[in-house]
Amino acid sequence: MNRRQLLGLAAGVTAAAGAGIVASPSASAATSHREPPLLIVHGSHGSGGAYLQLVNELIQRGRTAMAVDLPGHGAEGFFPTWFQAPQDLSAMTAEVSPIAGISLQDNVNRVVSVLRRIGPAILVGHSLGGATVSAVCNAAPQLVRRAVYVSGYCCTVLKTVKDAFESKENADSLMLKFPPTADGAVVLANRFNWRTNDPDVLALLREAYLADGTDAQLRAAIGGLQPDEPYGVSLSDCSLQPATGGRVPRTYVRFTQDRAIPLALQNRMISDAGRFDVHDVVASHFGVMTKAAEVAAILDSLR
Repeated sequence: MNRRQLLGLAAGVTAAAGAGIVASPSASAATSHREPPLLIVHGSHGSGGAYLQLVNELIQRGRTAMAVDLPGHGAEGFFPTWFQAPQDLSAMTAEVSPIAGISLQDNVNRVVSVLRRIGPAILVGHSLGGATVSAVCNAAPQLVRRAVYVSGYCCTVLKTVKDAFESKENADSLMLKFPPTADGAVVLANRFNWRTNDPDVLALLREAYLADGTDAQLRAAIGGLQPDEPYGVSLSDCSLQPATGGRVPRTYVRFTQDRAIPLALQNRMISDAGRFDVHDVVASHFGVMTKAAEVAAILDSLR
């Protein structure tokens, strides 16, 4: 390096330090080779905490990973006294949900705010989380390196999650057999009693969500779910737009034994959207828990 080059480098480092940035000749190179972080968006009635095992698997593989709580979920979740033991079934069917007004746009705002902090990331949506992933891709494609749907809703021809839920490809979904907990027109949300002790309902939940797991794993999986899910996400147009979200590279992880979002519906959404990199995991809907290491291996392979 000659004297002119050395002085130029010194001036650049001095300017960077003055701006509050520590730089070195190798720093930018190291940053450019760093793998993108992974941000996981949870499904219906859930929270980011449900994906701790998956996040831990990714971190142990050397990846930066986190799971976001959507508005009205997780630490902001609605866990009323009537949901605790002993349950007040009368109040359960009558109390209007305080999170009923949360919209798909609210979810988008939350995820985009995180992406702006951590930089462009691989955005992973499980189940209903797929709708938010698509909407974020439409709103801020520059912040999403890749969209990943893990047995999740990816709408294109079917514009909304409601459309997908009512499609012929969803006819075998066991979610259609869940007994109603409350009238949505009264409580203004999709309400379900995850803490029921009805053995028939628990057996149905096991078959729908965790057929490849144990009763103990089912109780652990549903124990943290909250009773209400706002309707806004499922009723809003979350279809990938060709000029924005449709241009983001995308991956689909199929859970081949899923009885909540059947394989036929997963295949329909993959076919409708096209341009998918597809991976299969022999798992039920909560395969993000029972097959966390296998799912993490797939996610870790993505760039």
